[in-house]
Amino acid sequence: MVNYIQKLKGAPIEVFEEIENTSTSKIYGMKGHNSILVHVKLSATGSPEWTVKLQGAPTFDGEFVDLYDGSTALSTGTLSSDRCVMLKGVPEYIKVVATEDSGTGNCTVNIIPLTM
Repeated sequence: MVNYIQKLKGAPIEVFEEIENTSTSKIYGMKGHNSILVHVKLSATGSPEWTVKLQGAPTFDGEFVDLYDGSTALSTGTLSSDRCVMLKGVPEYIKVVATEDSGTGNCTVNIIPLTM
């Protein structure tokens, strides 16, 4: 007999769609979720270089700081290719900061709240 543990997944959220400049997202509530899947897609044209950070705070008006899962961050430096990362133990509120470091091209970021 196999027992399955139900893991809840929220609906995908498009945070940024093909942005061309540095941007900070709105604040997203993670109530009921303790993990998040972050998908970063860089354009195939040009040579895009971006730093994408997930930031969190325990309260809506709290101080947002960079999120890590152990020693792993979403972006530990400039990204020049697509990336998909799952971060566990996210706080109640999050936002995404995408910084265009150099090059040309755009950046799309999607998140999926998870309960593990």
